[in-house]
This record gives sequence, C-alpha cells and structure tokens, in this order.
Amino acid sequence: MLDYEEAARLFVSLWGRMMHRPVNYHIEKTYIGEGRILLYLCLKHNGATAGELKKELEVGASRIANALKNLEAKGLVTREISQEDKRQVLVYITEEGKEVLKERNDQLMTNTIQLLRQLGEEDTKEFLRLMEKVLTISEQNVFEPNDS
Repeated sequence: MLDYEEAARLFVSLWGRMMHRPVNYHIEKTYIGEGRILLYLCLKHNGATAGELKKELEVGASRIANALKNLEAKGLVTREISQEDKRQVLVYITEEGKEVLKERNDQLMTNTIQLLRQLGEEDTKEFLRLMEKVLTISEQNVFEPNDS
C-alpha cells in the first residue's frame, strides 16, 4: 500500500530540485515576471495599460511598476501617453523586446526538446499525461495557502 505522506515528501523534494534546474530558469525568463509582461504585450495586447497588465497577470501594482521600469531601462518596452485619453499611459513591446522574447523561447524549446528526447517517446507521453492530470486536479481543487 502506498504511503501518501512519504510520496508527498518525495514529490515536494523532486519538485524543489526541478525548480533549480536550467530548464526551469528558461521557463521563468520566458513565462514569469518580466517575461510574462513581454509575452502578454506580444501575443495579447500591445498597447496595454499598467492596470490591464496588473489585472490580466494577477500581480500587484508595485510589481508591475518595477517590472515596467526595468523593461523600459533595458529598451524592451516603451511607455506612451494615450492619444485618446491623455490620463492613460500605454505600454508597447519594442522590436528588441520581441527579439529577446523570441531568443528566450527558442532556448527554452531547444532545452526542453533535448530533455524530452532523453526521456524517450513512451516516457515523454506518460510524463505529459501525468502533468496534465496533476494540473487538472490542482485547478479543480482550491488549495488554500496557510501563511501562519
């Protein structure tokens, strides 16, 4: 009989180790934080307001403000006053921002393909099936954080 507590310890340990691997670094650079803002601007709505980014990406206003400041300093986004509503500032991804996003995504895909090839066809299919199942279960259940 499976000891679910022991299985949970192993799962958390393995997940933690995975978070510190190079493939996760590329996921974070592409899909989390500043990369997520670039992705949103590139794929969803170039010319978004900071408020829209805050709402759509579900992060705090100060985090958005800091990320936009950093992205602008790197030349990856520009901010312009809206022509229709002078009170609004719109954020646009630059060509350099698009190129950085493409490079990050290309590197992520290269690394992920290498990893999956090493797993082999059957293990890759099983791994992806189980990842989808874990994601589905986690989306259906509300796991409340316990910050005490």
